[in-house]
Amino acid sequence: MLLPKLRYWRERRALTQEELAEKANVGTRSVAGYEAGAEARPGNVRKLAGALNIDVSALMGPEAPKDPPPRSLPELLERAGRADRHLAMSTPELMGAFEGLPYPEALQLARTIAAARGAIKPILEQHKDTDEGKLLTAQSAERNIVAQLCFQVIAERARGEAVGRGDLDRVERIERELAEVA
Repeated sequence: MLLPKLRYWRERRALTQEELAEKANVGTRSVAGYEAGAEARPGNVRKLAGALNIDVSALMGPEAPKDPPPRSLPELLERAGRADRHLAMSTPELMGAFEGLPYPEALQLARTIAAARGAIKPILEQHKDTDEGKLLTAQSAERNIVAQLCFQVIAERARGEAVGRGDLDRVERIERELAEVA
């Protein structure tokens, strides 16, 4: 079976070939081959469709149907294949998630939120002209800014402690990590 729409759906779900292969339990080379025009076995077609949360026919049809715009941040994250839901928290909940975290855990949370924002960008781009897309873009940007500010407070505290100890290597690392999640 040929899968002319496999790449379309993989990109629509913001997945790499490797991520899709892992999710579908097929080989990465198989995914690359199918996208290049190789024939796929029915079992692998079903696995890929399941991993993409679509019907098998959507992988083979002449034109891929358009998804309706997501209606909420949790739905948007689901479409992007993100299990983490911090980006969908309310602002007070997100601030509470950062409260009292030690620096390494705050860094990991900031990285997770930044990765989620990156994963939803292609979906938001497809719906940028809809009211839902505009609202979700604004909401996700606001949550991302809150996360960055919360992390910045924790990072500045850790940076100050490192300066006080004269640990210039740690100061430089914290500054790099701040720039990384900005």
